Amino acid sequence: MYHTDLTQISINQIVMHNFACYNETKTYMKYYVSIIIFFILFAFSEAHSQECYYPAAFSYNTGGLNSDSGLANFTNTSTYITSSNWDFGDGSTSNLNHPSHTYSENGSYSVTLYITYVFDLGVYGVLNCNSTTSESVMISNILPSSINDLEALSVLIYPNPASNNLTVDYGDLNGVNTTIKLYDSSSKLIFEKQSPSTQMIDVSAFANGIYSIELVTDEHVLRSQVIIE
Repeated sequence: MYHTDLTQISINQIVMHNFACYNETKTYMKYYVSIIIFFILFAFSEAHSQECYYPAAFSYNTGGLNSDSGLANFTNTSTYITSSNWDFGDGSTSNLNHPSHTYSENGSYSVTLYITYVFDLGVYGVLNCNSTTSESVMISNILPSSINDLEALSVLIYPNPASNNLTVDYGDLNGVNTTIKLYDSSSKLIFEKQSPSTQMIDVSAFANGIYSIELVTDEHVLRSQVIIE
């Protein structure tokens, strides 16, 4: 007669039952861990959606050879950038990362940069971060008028090319307090003098090259180029 070993069956059943329970528990643990991670990341996303570990930042300059135009160049120096929005403080805006803007009047302008950066967390969602920064930008280099026509005021600059002395005949500007500025090819100011009458500039010590000359009064800006050889 065939006999069944009930003890062995019981042991096998217990082992299989425990193994099944282990697998089921492991599956549930993975599921619960995923849910917990999701909610942690969701809470993290919500908590930081209005502020950044990497805040908005920018720099700007308003200098340069043609500095009387009211032009300001802005550089977004934020660590992470997905999108940028600028408010230049005079009613103008831009969504470029590194814009330039020309102001029409002298004054202090509150420039504001708004940035957003987004981290894609895959199945766990998206982390959005927004940051804002503002800075006062002072524009003070816009002159009442800016013209580039020397002939209109009978201004003469000679000889050109020059090697020793460069004469700046003020023409109709004689008697008007005028500042002469001379810039080299890198826009570095190498000569500046204020006078109400015709000037002679010794250029014998200057390196050969093309220079920009600028005559500035309260009402005008006159520019030309001279060659020194």
